[in-house]
Amino acid sequence: MSMILSEMAPALAVIGALIAGVAGAYFRGKARGKADVRAEVDAKTNQQAANAAKEIRNVDAQIDRLPDGGAADQLKRDWLRK
Repeated sequence: MSMILSEMAPALAVIGALIAGVAGAYFRGKARGKADVRAEVDAKTNQQAANAAKEIRNVDAQIDRLPDGGAADQLKRDWLRK
């Protein structure tokens, strides 16, 4: 029995190394994929925040252009959603 194992030891070592390499590549790819997804989500969140900030600036500019009391008049007139 030990003679068979001693003859197969190099082959078993190669098979073990291949399995370890495949497992390492799998988990590295999985981790990299999660990082890519996380980067996409962060980019989308940043874009939404930029769009919201732009909309806030536009609304502020519209309100600033209204005459005195114009914002209150507009709110009284448009208090229902359309």
